[in-house]
Amino acid sequence: MKDVQAKRLGQLVAKARKKQGWSQRQLEIRTGIPHTWLAELERGHYRQPAPDRIALLVDVLGMSIRQVDQILGGSLETALLDWKRVLRLTFDLTAEETQRVEEFVMALVREERDR
Repeated sequence: MKDVQAKRLGQLVAKARKKQGWSQRQLEIRTGIPHTWLAELERGHYRQPAPDRIALLVDVLGMSIRQVDQILGGSLETALLDWKRVLRLTFDLTAEETQRVEEFVMALVREERDR
């Protein structure tokens, strides 16, 4: 990733975090990602950020997976082993929509078990 991409990613994460009204320390509590790492990411200092951390931030902050994946040049997709994240990427779902899909699937599973 180039410097300009790292800065764009950092700005996007900072904007999403601020939209939630969270400090970096509050985001650390929600993700387990150290606030010092988050600060460096938001400043655009990471040209090779850990894809699993970025995927977690996308999920927790409800960010657009496609937008982040475009900045990263498609490298985020390989870290998306979690089916909820795959759904979000494939169908560009919000976190809320993904939750509704999960609830629907769980209802189907319960219904099948009750037969």
